[in-house]
Amino acid sequence: MGKPQRRHRSARTLRVLRAERELTQQLIAARAGLTQTRYWQIEHGEGAPLRKEERAAIARLLEVAPHEIAWPEMKLTQLQVRRADAREERRRATDTITVGRA
Repeated sequence: MGKPQRRHRSARTLRVLRAERELTQQLIAARAGLTQTRYWQIEHGEGAPLRKEERAAIARLLEVAPHEIAWPEMKLTQLQVRRADAREERRRATDTITVGRA
């Protein structure tokens, strides 16, 4: 008899894991130290990039290892894109003024 074979479980999404445990977004968010909006963003792959601490806290609450979760690829919201564009435009304007004075 050899070692018992470990069954490979494929990664499951946050929504599936949360539903299996009958947890709400509000409950997970509160226990993980996040706002409900931030947890929604994470579950839907929107918003700022995931921090390591967020991954660890959510995985702990769902009682799985972080690598067992199919984490979404985070995409910036339209508001975040507009803000980043505005910052870049201000930076370019400042660079142009600075170069003109040199």
